[in-house]
Amino acid sequence: MLFKRKHTFKADLQTVVPLFVFLLLTATFFYHFAEGWSWVDSFYFSSSTLITVGHAELLPSSDLSKLFTVVLSFAGVSAFLAVITLVAGETLKKETD
Repeated sequence: MLFKRKHTFKADLQTVVPLFVFLLLTATFFYHFAEGWSWVDSFYFSSSTLITVGHAELLPSSDLSKLFTVVLSFAGVSAFLAVITLVAGETLKKETD
């Protein structure tokens, strides 16, 4: 093994949570400027997309926005699942100790 790194809950969470927040903020800014939505609508759509709720009140209108949403969905779902996995793993670890 080239790199040996001890995985800790705190270190892993400090990597994944900022990534999730970065995705959320980036998406909010993108939709605000690309779609002309209000900050609240942009944040609402971004957060519902990232956590896979996907309400249909707002829909991207341009091809660029639609493609961005696809990429955001894949990245966001991955980051969200990583956070859930870390928290669940830590919770189960504490219960077995």
